[in-house]
Amino acid sequence: MIILDKTWFGTVGIVACENDEGERKFYIGVGNGFSEEADAHHIKDYGTKVYPEHLTEFFERNKKA
Repeated sequence: MIILDKTWFGTVGIVACENDEGERKFYIGVGNGFSEEADAHHIKDYGTKVYPEHLTEFFERNKKA
């Protein structure tokens, strides 16, 4: 599985990956803060799977009017 993209919110990261079949998968987790690349690989291997639509739903529910 290769890392396509990553974004950070302090020590929390979201990593976008693609497997050998071309499926995109997203994982969220916490890094140790010493190396962005090492943290991204750690999240890819041990992070919690997250679905983009769940994040969108969460942010939409919590928008201020």
